[in-house]
Amino acid sequence: MTLHLLVQAYLLGWAVAAPIGPVNIEIIRRSLRHGLLAGFLVGVGATLIDMSYMLLTSFGLARFFETRGVLLVCFVAGGGLMGFLAAMALRDAWRCWGGAMPAVEAPDGDESGRPDGRILRRSLLVGLVMTAANPMTIGFWATLPSLFFHGRIPGAGAILAATAFVWLGTISWVGLLMGILVVARRLVGPRLFAVASGLGGLAMGWFALRFWWLAWQLGAGGA
Repeated sequence: MTLHLLVQAYLLGWAVAAPIGPVNIEIIRRSLRHGLLAGFLVGVGATLIDMSYMLLTSFGLARFFETRGVLLVCFVAGGGLMGFLAAMALRDAWRCWGGAMPAVEAPDGDESGRPDGRILRRSLLVGLVMTAANPMTIGFWATLPSLFFHGRIPGAGAILAATAFVWLGTISWVGLLMGILVVARRLVGPRLFAVASGLGGLAMGWFALRFWWLAWQLGAGGA
């Protein structure tokens, strides 16, 4: 595999991770609410799913992910998860605006200062599930490999190398976002956090409604 394609794979990882969507919104919200490690683990979970989808679709499972049943399940499940996260974000915004909770907490932990494992496990799980159940992610990776490899059938080595560099691109974006949030956490006050969390909740709600609408259209089209 040429250096040119590896660079393209790395840049593809950035292109996948950088747009502000549900995952980045949740990374920001959890980093502010529960500490940077919690937000980082959301990003790690998302990058692992991206890497897995690229592997699976590159090895010939693209058609499976485009089947009506798989897409319908993902639309419904993805909408449900986005709706839940939207409700949590809007609740945090309401409580913070009213002074019922601090804008930025110290990282959750026990008396020894170690991070709360329950929060960290949930953060990783959220990153995994919200990316795995996102039909837009599935649609992207179902069509991408054939375009990336210019319609040719790549060997296993080329697939693994490209996937590794895509992952490096996505995780480096998460690292950059963490660096920004290191500074941002010190500047966020109660009102700013409430506004940011509220806007994030509304965006998540929009994704939830869109996914359910698409699920209804898909179901109605197959009836």
